[in-house]
Amino acid sequence: IADDAPLFGPNGIGLDSIDALELAVGLEKNFGVSVPNSEIATKVLRSVNTIHDYILEKRGESAQSQTTT
Repeated sequence: IADDAPLFGPNGIGLDSIDALELAVGLEKNFGVSVPNSEIATKVLRSVNTIHDYILEKRGESAQSQTTT
């Protein structure tokens, strides 16, 4: 999966609402970051990059301060 590839929708990789729920649960379980509602989930779960940025934001880190590998 490319970091900026859409995860959902007609141009996405084929994830559905069950996958979104599993991602949200995984974010909370593995990173201690909750996705409180569907409006935020729609924004956060767009791509690997948006998920990454959300985790950093909620953990108080700047996405720009992270180096890419």
